[in-house]
Amino acid sequence: MAANHKRSGEDVRPIFWASRPKAYVFRTQHWDEFPNGRWGSSESPAFGELKDYYLFYLKSKSTKEELLNMWGETLESEQDVWDVFHAYLTGSCNPKTGKKVTKVPWNDDELSAETALLTEKLANFNKRGVLTINSQVSHGTSKT
Repeated sequence: MAANHKRSGEDVRPIFWASRPKAYVFRTQHWDEFPNGRWGSSESPAFGELKDYYLFYLKSKSTKEELLNMWGETLESEQDVWDVFHAYLTGSCNPKTGKKVTKVPWNDDELSAETALLTEKLANFNKRGVLTINSQVSHGTSKT
């Protein structure tokens, strides 16, 4: 259900907001519609400037200490970042800390079940430095 009664019929939201409901609601609370390419009205609040206010809603439910224990206290190389992404996707332990990676900065939740269909491919990409922050499985035979 939408927080804004004007948008109560809304049933589609951008995939990249799926794991950030508070930021999504805060950032879009005054929108009367989503930007939909060049056909939308440029007077709509959805076409306004992007400001940083919505970033303040990126606070994790975990403490900074818990997150650093999972991710590592320091970065020695790019590989450290790749390893965190890989461990998150595979549900394995971070080789640097020995702790299971269950969260990333933009997502306090574990991966959705549908991601299991892509996990192996995504893990291989991320292990090699192609970092993925979104994924979407195809629906039926539709290409995504």
